[in-house]
Amino acid sequence: MTELVTIPSAELDRLRERLRELSRQKSRVELINVMYDRISRASGLDEVIDTILAVLLESVGGLNLVLYHYRDGCWHSRDIYNRTTESGELADPLLRDVVANGRYLEIDSSSAQEQRRLLPENCEYLWIFPLWAKERVIGAVRMEGMLLNTLNIRGDLETFFRYAALILNNEITSYSKLSRALYQARESERRFRETLENMTLMAILLDRDGIIFFCNDCFLAATGWQRAEVLGGNWFEIFCHLDDSGKKSYLASLAAGNLDLHQEHDIRTKAGTSRLVSWNTTFLCDSTGTVEGVALIGEDITERRHLETQLRQAQKMESIGTLAGGIAHDFNNILTAIIGYGQLLERKVHGDPSLLQNVRHIQSAAERAAGLTTRLLAFSRKQVIQPRPMDLNAIIRTVEKLLKQLLGEDVELKTSLWPEALVVNADSNQLDHVLINLATNARDAMPDGGLLSIATKRQDMDEDYCQYHGFGSPGSYAVISVSDSGCGMAEPLCQRIFEPFFTTKETGKGTGLGLSMAYGIVQQHNGYINVYSEPGNGTTFRIYLPLENAAAVALPLHHAVVATGGPETVLLAEDDATVRELMKAVLGEAGYTVLAAVDGLDAVRLFRQQPETVHLVILDVIMPGMNGKAVYDELRKIRPQVKVLFCSGYASDIIHKKGILEDGFNFISKPVTPQAFLKAVRRVLDQDVPHGGDKGRILE
Repeated sequence: MTELVTIPSAELDRLRERLRELSRQKSRVELINVMYDRISRASGLDEVIDTILAVLLESVGGLNLVLYHYRDGCWHSRDIYNRTTESGELADPLLRDVVANGRYLEIDSSSAQEQRRLLPENCEYLWIFPLWAKERVIGAVRMEGMLLNTLNIRGDLETFFRYAALILNNEITSYSKLSRALYQARESERRFRETLENMTLMAILLDRDGIIFFCNDCFLAATGWQRAEVLGGNWFEIFCHLDDSGKKSYLASLAAGNLDLHQEHDIRTKAGTSRLVSWNTTFLCDSTGTVEGVALIGEDITERRHLETQLRQAQKMESIGTLAGGIAHDFNNILTAIIGYGQLLERKVHGDPSLLQNVRHIQSAAERAAGLTTRLLAFSRKQVIQPRPMDLNAIIRTVEKLLKQLLGEDVELKTSLWPEALVVNADSNQLDHVLINLATNARDAMPDGGLLSIATKRQDMDEDYCQYHGFGSPGSYAVISVSDSGCGMAEPLCQRIFEPFFTTKETGKGTGLGLSMAYGIVQQHNGYINVYSEPGNGTTFRIYLPLENAAAVALPLHHAVVATGGPETVLLAEDDATVRELMKAVLGEAGYTVLAAVDGLDAVRLFRQQPETVHLVILDVIMPGMNGKAVYDELRKIRPQVKVLFCSGYASDIIHKKGILEDGFNFISKPVTPQAFLKAVRRVLDQDVPHGGDKGRILE
């Protein structure tokens, strides 16, 4: 039989209290384990904070729980109701004291009366725990409420908060690193966008599908679009029109990262015009190197390319002009001989009709060849011209009758002249050639008849006007517009229209020198000529000539001179034997005594032998050993008042370099007929001065 053990009442009460204490300890251990487990499984700063607050609410209870933590240079707080605030400093003095000293604060019903006054309304306790991590306070937890579900857990909470602070500190550190990385990325993107926005070049960003997600103001200004109209639009549909094949090829190259890093292509503006843009390409890649888009930085080179085209055109014409000037001398010497001997032969065979006809055919062919040389030199701007102040309207009135005959009855000619005089410094004969050439081309463009309009006006050109139109320099100009209602031309033809030997006419119907000659004459007058034409809408040529101050139109330089001979002695210096013999024969038949020199040195020698008997010296400008001007300077040392007539087949730029025209000497250009040559000789002999005057005189 089991003996009953009797436990004293006091011991029984002690054991029961011990059992309850063990039970409470077990509950606290289980509570702490749960708290540790839940916070350990949280990740991310926000989730860690929310978990700490949730565990405290479930385990401790209270009206309000607030967690404070320091990051990114300021204090942040979050309470159990997910209310988040941010401030530079902690406003609550109790909280500041806990953070500053690193000691917890506990106020409840057992606290002194002075402390209990600090309790919030309707609260029985206020706890503030500092959050320690790595020997520093990184935050604090404020707990306030009516009662505690668990008694005497302050020590456990301190342990929990230390553990929670370590996890929280890790997340704050990670968050701060991520924030800095994001901030740097955002700053980098901001600076990138700011750079793109503020640059004076066009900038546009495309994704892999060609969708526009950025464009700067420069791009919008150049194309005329609004930002809202562009963003989200397709690059190929709005600006760069490609067919399906071209679009697919571009996007495939973009995705593969092998687009050309530099390319040039047109884009369309909102107004429907086209602009040529030079693009530099930069690929936009993610962290793995995958291409996600492309940045295009572009410069509008439309005007530059236009100027480059004009420069190439000018260089091309200049090269032909140089060639023309180079062959002029020899060719003109040959023509001088052919024409001169032809005229001499014509006198000999005057009584034989069959021979006379053959000679005249020779003369006609030589004159056509001379005209070709003249046109080549006019194109090259190396033809000697005689500009004088002229009223442009008067020139057009003079040539108008000739143009009507040239155009025929089926082409109507209308003129509209500026009401005031337009005085330009021009050679009227040269401008006549320009108008005749333009009228001839207009007539050929209107085989079934039509209308040719010639108008004049005054045009003041400033810097903006010159820059917009791509030619000219600021100033006042007289403008001649020659417009026809013919078939017109496409842009490629317009670009080549002034090229020498370029023609759209059938073989044998055009030399291709008419418009190039017009171009050269206008350039020689310091002017500009351009053309505008469209197929089916006719053609307009505009000629710009610098205006001069209003002045009286110059009178003819001289009266007609009859080609007569005389008894005077003439010293002739010509290195071309054929031309020398011809001139000697022409002068001899006219009664002159001729001393013929083969070059400059020979001319000086002959002059020294009889300086007082020589009445006139005829000098070729360019001769081997000693040029014509050097010969004249040497002769003046012997006899200062000697009269001189220079002649040359070289282009005018060569003559100008020798100072012939600038120094006021008489000059005649090859090829020259015997009659014109004799007129020039007689005119110089009859002058009272040794040479033509202050300005060189070109004799005809």
